[in-house]
Amino acid sequence: MTSIHSLPPELLHQIFHWATYDYALSAELPSWKHYTLYHLDGGEDPWPMLYLGMERERTIPALRLTCTRWTAIATEFELHYLIIHDVPKLKYYLGRIRRLLEKHGEGENNVKCPVRILNLRVIKGTGRVWTEEDTEMVVSLIRDCPNLEFMVNWCYTEGEVLEIMYCPPAAADEPPPTPAPLLELPSLHCLQVSVDDDNASLAAVIAEQWRLPSLTSLYLQSTYKSTFTLQKDPGITFSPSATSLIATHGQSVDTLAIDRWTACHIPLHILPPAPIHELVYYMYGLQKSTSLPFTAVSTLVLLIDMDKASPLTTAIWRALEQLRRLQDYSLPQLKKVVILSWPLDDLKGPHPIDNRVLDETERLLVDPWHQETPSLVNRNGVRLLTLVGTNQG
Repeated sequence: MTSIHSLPPELLHQIFHWATYDYALSAELPSWKHYTLYHLDGGEDPWPMLYLGMERERTIPALRLTCTRWTAIATEFELHYLIIHDVPKLKYYLGRIRRLLEKHGEGENNVKCPVRILNLRVIKGTGRVWTEEDTEMVVSLIRDCPNLEFMVNWCYTEGEVLEIMYCPPAAADEPPPTPAPLLELPSLHCLQVSVDDDNASLAAVIAEQWRLPSLTSLYLQSTYKSTFTLQKDPGITFSPSATSLIATHGQSVDTLAIDRWTACHIPLHILPPAPIHELVYYMYGLQKSTSLPFTAVSTLVLLIDMDKASPLTTAIWRALEQLRRLQDYSLPQLKKVVILSWPLDDLKGPHPIDNRVLDETERLLVDPWHQETPSLVNRNGVRLLTLVGTNQG
């Protein structure tokens, strides 16, 4: 019988891949299909965060402490996914990654940084000062992780603007600051970043100084306490960082998701054109959007807040009333509209609507959506409605 200690490294990697739930990392990336739907009066968007459970937290230390050979492999898997919520943990992981790279960075044992997913949400409460040393640690950590595939970047201190990787403009009598070197993350395909004024410097640097050739999913977010730059038009705000992110990286992005609070403050018509194919947006944000610059959109995913107890018929008619806004947009490639709403999740088949009892206004709402294309479905792909009956003249 072959001892487990004699197994080749490749086979041990496969075993650890399943034992540490590493296979779930890709499956659990944020997607509108995994939205946690509930009625919100305000606050953060219910966008799903990566969560692998306590099994992974218990298994990896046990594997790491088994023997010297397993320590190296278990450490690699442990560092695949980092969640950092405070500066001490930021400092801890920065030192740990550097020791790993220094220890195995020469000769035949040369290893790459194993971090694939970085959930960076470093928060400092009111009264705590964000220092240049903290900023340097954030910069250094990201630079040490060139193999990142997915990153959440949302660092802030309550009540203060957090400046990360940002060169302030020089005074008139001073020479311009030396720009930071470009950072290339060739494997990063999913980026979740805050675009409110409190995080504008970070988003601006991502737009201006990062190269992200593989980026396909971009998620723009903010909190209900966020501030945005006011415009002349009442109720219209503007986010230069959102505009610059899409202008710079939007050409490779296939899915653009904008959370509810950001959607309410940044109308679509102020954003630059980009060949986005899938747009995730908040339905009520459409009320302020006079046009939609993403004419290549084939799938439009719209979130509507409704209580789970709302009658199914009420939910469908409410969605139809909100969708009337789409008639003002040019969407020649539109194939599917997905409505994310709690009561619609339980829909098992198209809801019948009797064509004989519809008035003229109701018929105008229904007509665009009983055709094959574009289809109107819930997140499970079930069509919301079907017309039954005929007019009696």
